Amino acid sequence: MEELVKRMSFASGMTEEEILSKIEDKKLELSGLISDEGAAYIVAKEIGLDVFLLTGKERSSPAEAGRNFVRNEKYLVPFAQFP
Repeated sequence: MEELVKRMSFASGMTEEEILSKIEDKKLELSGLISDEGAAYIVAKEIGLDVFLLTGKERSSPAEAGRNFVRNEKYLVPFAQFP
């Protein structure tokens, strides 16, 4: 979870504290019926980040596998640049 938050922060330009706050807000919004990691994935998607690239998980199709950047409205960050 800590690594995911760091990557979300790096890719979004938000602080880790801001990311953690959004994750807690999402958990409260969903009445605590979701894990920290599940809430983090939802927040990542909401702020325009590609969850598969943040986690390093493989995509399900060859077309998706060709993506190698984390995208949001402000940044285009090569996955290899993640800390």
